[in-house]
Amino acid sequence: MILKILYYVVYTLSVSLIWSFLLQDIGYLGYTGIFFGLLYSFYSPYLIKKLVEKETNTYIFIKFSLPLALLLITLFQIPYDSIFMLLNPIIIGSILFLLAHFDKRQFPKYEVQFFLIFFVYLYSFSLAENLWQYYTAIAERKKYNFELKEDKKKIVITDEERLNLDHYSFLNQSLDTIKIEPYGKYTIIETWNEKCPPCMKAIPEMRPFYQELKDKATNYYIYIPAGKNKKLNSKKVFAFDKISDKEKILVDINLQEDTKLEEYPVFLVFDKKGNRQLLYKGYNKGELQQKILDIIK
Repeated sequence: MILKILYYVVYTLSVSLIWSFLLQDIGYLGYTGIFFGLLYSFYSPYLIKKLVEKETNTYIFIKFSLPLALLLITLFQIPYDSIFMLLNPIIIGSILFLLAHFDKRQFPKYEVQFFLIFFVYLYSFSLAENLWQYYTAIAERKKYNFELKEDKKKIVITDEERLNLDHYSFLNQSLDTIKIEPYGKYTIIETWNEKCPPCMKAIPEMRPFYQELKDKATNYYIYIPAGKNKKLNSKKVFAFDKISDKEKILVDINLQEDTKLEEYPVFLVFDKKGNRQLLYKGYNKGELQQKILDIIK
């Protein structure tokens, strides 16, 4: 009996820990992690059925304790706004976990497994991405402050201010808030995130190009956090191995929000006075470099 209880304890810990580890990636929902987490949540209950023939109420309590606690914590923490919020991966994983446990069959039919894996794949790499964007939008939504007096003037930022480099703030390696000074040169900003494949392609390919322009322009790698409500792993960001010029790594504070940019990489070029001359979304090496050269002659 003690051996069975220990087995159930290890199993219930594994369900919770696998989600904790797979989703804990610099504050970002890793889609591959979600994929394997959902599959584990579904298939693991069938495996435990084969190992344990008869279950007592104690076994059942141990088996469901931590996964249900994780579900309740998730329900409490998610910023509920609509029924769409129930598509949280842990909620989906909990539903699969419960369905599999209460399924009286020893193993689901191949047709069921095929459709399940197809759903999990579609959810992990498409629906989950839309959900994350929705979470971020809710977290960053402006809320009315009822403590403010009605006669207090609202600060309006003009388009002209947004187009000037002086308007934007960044974090350096010391986590101090700084602004980028042109110092009589053009400024090239390249935004990135470690989960962005085009960013990982652009960083090494654009490096020689920046070197050729170093007398006329200074480039910076601006890290865009995946979510404003997630904790920044600054040590990992500022030590990123694909970027050799570590002193040129900065973390965005208000660039992405003010310019309404929802994607990366994005390349921006500012002239010697800090006025924006180019905003280029995505990465096409030849086209991008030509557009920059048209500005920096």
